[in-house]
Amino acid sequence: MWLRRRLLILVGVIFSLGMLPGSAIANTSPIRVLYINSYHPGYEWSDDIKAGVQEVLTNSGKEIELSIEHIDAVRFDYVRIQASLLRLISAKYRDYRPDIILTSDNYAFNFLKEYRVVLFPDIPVVFSGYNNFTPDVIEGMPNVTGVNEKIDYLAGIDMALSVHPKTEALAFVLSTGEASTRGIYQTAKPVIESLKRAYEVVELLNMSQAEVAERLARMPKKSLVFLTGDVTNSHSTGRKYSRIEYGKLVTDVSPFPVYTYWPFHLKAGATGGHVITGIEQGRMMAKMALRIINGETADDIPVMMSSPALNVFNYQQLKKFGVPLSRLPDWADVKGMPKTLWARYWVLIIGVLVFVVLQSVLIGLLYRNVRARKKAIVALFNEQELLETRVAARTDELQKANLRLKKISMEDGLTGLANRRYLDQALSKEVIRRDRHSAELSLMLIDIDYFKQFNDIYGHLEGDSCLQEVAIALQETCIRDSDIAARFGGEEFVIVLPNTNFKGATKVAEKIMERISSLHIPHVGSAVSDRVTVSVGLATVRKDISLTQNAIIELADEQLYLAKRTGRNRICACTAGDNQVTA
Repeated sequence: MWLRRRLLILVGVIFSLGMLPGSAIANTSPIRVLYINSYHPGYEWSDDIKAGVQEVLTNSGKEIELSIEHIDAVRFDYVRIQASLLRLISAKYRDYRPDIILTSDNYAFNFLKEYRVVLFPDIPVVFSGYNNFTPDVIEGMPNVTGVNEKIDYLAGIDMALSVHPKTEALAFVLSTGEASTRGIYQTAKPVIESLKRAYEVVELLNMSQAEVAERLARMPKKSLVFLTGDVTNSHSTGRKYSRIEYGKLVTDVSPFPVYTYWPFHLKAGATGGHVITGIEQGRMMAKMALRIINGETADDIPVMMSSPALNVFNYQQLKKFGVPLSRLPDWADVKGMPKTLWARYWVLIIGVLVFVVLQSVLIGLLYRNVRARKKAIVALFNEQELLETRVAARTDELQKANLRLKKISMEDGLTGLANRRYLDQALSKEVIRRDRHSAELSLMLIDIDYFKQFNDIYGHLEGDSCLQEVAIALQETCIRDSDIAARFGGEEFVIVLPNTNFKGATKVAEKIMERISSLHIPHVGSAVSDRVTVSVGLATVRKDISLTQNAIIELADEQLYLAKRTGRNRICACTAGDNQVTA
């Protein structure tokens, strides 16, 4: 009985610390949810997913703080902006840890898959809109589930053929320029091949708008076009076309009805389609997230493999190609169809007219008083609105000014690293935390070798550029959220590595040496190399030794002095109480 009571107490403590595997997300208020969106605001597909997520989370009855990051991979080259995204998200969420992460579409999930261990280790993930998901995608990734984006190509083709029963030929716009469109091509290819026995099938693969127009002009009159990829045209401004723009490039030159599997193509002039819905993807993803918040693990929630779809049509395009509404499948949603009010609401209309006649006399009697009061209310409202606008503008200006001041006070203006003031505050906290938990702490001082000569030879502008490149290299090397990279002054930098022993800190120092060397910044004035190098002084404080922050800095400074005195371009390191030197 005594042992059982002790075990129950221990389990309770573990639960309270959030350490028990499979336990619910800590009962914090509010619950932090990070949503990484592959595309940009205004992109209909991902906007619908976001709307579905917000609908479910808002109606959940829980206090949830939703943060949204947009990768913007449709308009810009993901490969070029990947490193900047990593730095931005790392900086934003270093001290603001989400409880659960949601992603929509392939780019966001693949970004998280590549950097999850660095940015958000062990945080549960729920994805949606992942094209043609297979289980091997999350192999080796624990605590992950989500919603597959699987298109039923054959169902969409059969639906279109039922609307156009005399069709003789089918054209498919396909592309392989992006990972998502390559996946679509691979999954659609077997379906396209199976149709060649009954129809003339044309694959418009990786073609420009002009090439598509030329090839469609040679097809039979009774043909259909299916949008399953993009044309190869590029935007004159350098950004990518949106999906709507890509679709319009095809519908503008197509002499035949165009069918799709995505709702955004309907805005581009597509005739219709068996379309998947983004809002349902978002709802399902958010419902899975709530299950995890309530205590289930993501690994226990199976990936949803099927994707809901609707038959949707564009009324103007149906009219253009002479398609009668009677041919449409049951429960079809026709966008833009005019409605005859009298046919649908004649009883209501007559009732309203009678009511209006009966009330007109009373309205006439009250009109004069209402008009006078209305003028007074409008004047008062305008004055109040003007005052509120001025207050809001002043408040916004003050908030922006406060943010600028806070950033200036804590950030080095040249390198973007933490400044000396931030370093002193952060290091003081780390020393207190180290003493409280008896943890090891390592600190290194880094000095650019012969930097005065560099400035004398290349000028101060190049010197500033050199400092910025070295700062970026240091920031990218310090990948843990708890690591601190700061400018100490001039050409000196400081790296603080909490909970890091001598061996681990030495490895980080070696990586820094290698990273700086790999920058290949020329330095003809250096006596140790033809390119920029650094000297590193490293000090590690053991668990059993207590030192002030100034003593730790002085210890590292002594090692830096030793490194410069013994030839530079090297690491000199020690453990407090011992003397160890690494070159």
